Amino acid sequence: MSELSVQIQQALDNEGVSAALTLCAERLLEAPTDADAHRHLGQLHALQGQRKNALHHAQQACELAPDDPRSWSDFGRVLAGAGRIDDALRCFAESIQIDPRYADGWHNLGTALKKRRDYDGAFNALKTALRLDPTRAQTYLNLGNLLIVAGQFDDAVECFERASHHDPQLATARSRLAEQLSQAGAVKRAETLFRQSVGLDPSHTRGWFGLGRTLEDVGDEENALACYQQVLTRQPAHALALGHYLALTKLASTEADMLSLIERATAMLVDPAVHDESKAVIGYGLTKYHDRRKQWSDAASAGLAANAARRKASGAFDREALARRVDAIITTYDREFFAARKRFGVGADQPVFIVGLPRSG
Repeated sequence: MSELSVQIQQALDNEGVSAALTLCAERLLEAPTDADAHRHLGQLHALQGQRKNALHHAQQACELAPDDPRSWSDFGRVLAGAGRIDDALRCFAESIQIDPRYADGWHNLGTALKKRRDYDGAFNALKTALRLDPTRAQTYLNLGNLLIVAGQFDDAVECFERASHHDPQLATARSRLAEQLSQAGAVKRAETLFRQSVGLDPSHTRGWFGLGRTLEDVGDEENALACYQQVLTRQPAHALALGHYLALTKLASTEADMLSLIERATAMLVDPAVHDESKAVIGYGLTKYHDRRKQWSDAASAGLAANAARRKASGAFDREALARRVDAIITTYDREFFAARKRFGVGADQPVFIVGLPRSG
């Protein structure tokens, strides 16, 4: 890492983006063709949302240092942030062609390929990055997310565990691991990891929401509500947190804060910019809220809106498809099917009791 890179990282850690920008500007006054300064400026402007400046400086870095894989990889990151995934892929490919052992280039290539839904390519690129550098926590995190898409949950959990091991400060890795453990029934361990994630990063809304869901699952409604409130304080339009909060809260609609939430939820139900699945979650939360207070008309209206949104999100009910599915089940699982398999399983006569939650099947 260059001396300028070290100074910029220290400035970011201690003073923020403005101080880092000042360092780059001072460096360019001394050496206008310093590719490293342009490269860092590209990333810093991208952090601030100044896309045009970010693209300009990132491209300058590539022109000034065309044989530096870092310049091409960082230019690709700026392009990806601007939604130009195809151009970003070309830059990442250029970076690893210059240096096939450049792990950052492979990592960024894998991340971009995942956005393109090229899951095989993404998997191979991320695995290559880890072969080159087995300590990359962020790469383990991205690979774990990819494995979830592929349904390989055990391998995903292992990736999240390794991400947490290599970077104990990575809050996202802990919350993703906690989500998988919670789904597997390890609720207490999940709760611990969610608490650690928000302890590491109090602004980590995914961690707060996951902790709320976990506490709700174990019956701690009061603290679950506090977690959802943490999410809504940071993201007022967070549909899942809003829906769960409304479904649980005991506050009366006459209280000022609650009235504001009800108005927000009601407005989101008719806002064309809000996704239908989000409307469904909010509507069901509103339904439970009004139903608990015997406000039957409001509950019915919210429920109808939620159902309509869910139908738009998932498609209309296909009665004929359901009938075909049921007929196929009846045809397949007939007397002969079970007779041919009567010796399968455990050969014991003891009755088996299946215990589950209501409606769990």
